[in-house]
Amino acid sequence: MKASFEFAYFGLNLVLKDAVFDGPVDFIMIRVERYLRLEGATFKDDIALYGSTVGILSLDERVRFESESLNLRAFEFKSFDGKKDTAAAFVRAQDPAVFSREPYLQLENFYSSIGDEPESKSAYYQGRKAFRDNARSAQGATEWSPWTNAGDLLLKYLTGYGVRTYRLLFYIGFFLLVGTYVFWQADTVSPKSSSTSSATLGARPIEVRGCADRRVANVSTGDEESI
Repeated sequence: MKASFEFAYFGLNLVLKDAVFDGPVDFIMIRVERYLRLEGATFKDDIALYGSTVGILSLDERVRFESESLNLRAFEFKSFDGKKDTAAAFVRAQDPAVFSREPYLQLENFYSSIGDEPESKSAYYQGRKAFRDNARSAQGATEWSPWTNAGDLLLKYLTGYGVRTYRLLFYIGFFLLVGTYVFWQADTVSPKSSSTSSATLGARPIEVRGCADRRVANVSTGDEESI
């Protein structure tokens, strides 16, 4: 049997601690001003939180979701109460057919707002990675062109989607080492033989004696011409 909370409004909290749901649960378009408390709850079927808004989403390590059972499209929570691993497991439990990056972005914003920048960057990276995995999945809702797929792959491995830019140092260092090795091998770079035939060799220097008498050295014959 389906449990339906569709379009419900809760002025304070919705507390479902240790509740067990054997069938699907609809939280579509609900609004909870403060806490949505799901500590210890067990969900044995699909859960739809589509379009819902809660103040604080509260989960603990005892909460149980079926794999690929959550619809979190347009689901908004302003804050999160629980462990980081629990939050990660929650967003990973999405149904690939209705996948959304929004929960990852909201976790990113939440961790950033409390000053946890490393976890904020991790949430962003995991969201981009999940987005890519969904695009590659036959059951996924995301569709990418080959160019989008190639560009995303480069961003992933070159910069970690912009949050692991230190990877560029390894690539730069690698190419510098390879270039140095190649160009400093024996006989790779050798000086050119000097076969200079200067036209001035053996020529007499130009002598200047006043304005009336100048002698110009003839380079070809070595003769002097008086002007």
